Amino acid sequence: MRRITVATILTASLLLALAQHTLAQQSAGASIDETLQLLGDKLERYGRVRISYGIESPGRQTFQNFEYLGSEGCLFRYRLRHQEISQTVGFGNSEWSVNLSTIDPDSIEIKMEKDWSGGFVNFHIADGSRGVKCHNCGGPNPNKFSTGGFAIGNKNALEAIATALKQAVCLCRK
Repeated sequence: MRRITVATILTASLLLALAQHTLAQQSAGASIDETLQLLGDKLERYGRVRISYGIESPGRQTFQNFEYLGSEGCLFRYRLRHQEISQTVGFGNSEWSVNLSTIDPDSIEIKMEKDWSGGFVNFHIADGSRGVKCHNCGGPNPNKFSTGGFAIGNKNALEAIATALKQAVCLCRK
C-alpha cells in the first residue's frame, strides 16, 4: 500500500511539473499579437482610475478609462477617456500610440502613489526620441513625448501589467 501511495505522489508531482513546463513554454512562445492583446485586456480591466485633487482643487475629480484600440505589428494604439467632475463637468478623449520596439525594456518601472489604491507603469523611449504620440491633444500634429506610462487603478495588477509590457517590448525588439 505504501508503494502505491509513493508512486501516486511521484506520478502526480511529475505530471504537475510537466504541466507547468508546458504552460511556461506556451507563455514564452506567445506571438506578439497574443501578447499585445493580453496587455490591452489587462490595461482595459485595470486602467480605470479615479484621481482626486484634494486641497489643491477641492471637489475636483477625474475619471480615466483605458481603451485598447489594437496594434499593427508593434505599434500599440490606445485611447484614454477622461471625465472631469468639478464645478463643471468635462469630457475628453485622447488617442495615443507607441512603437513598443523603441521602448527601453529596462526603463519599465512601477510607481506607487501614497494614499491611493493604484499606481503607474512608466517607461522611456530607448534613444530619448519622442516616440510616444498623442494624436488629438491639441493642434493638427501629434504631441510627442520621450516617456509614457499607464495609470492603473489596482496596486495588485501593477506587476502583471509591467511584466506583460516588458514581454511585449522584448518580443518587438527581437
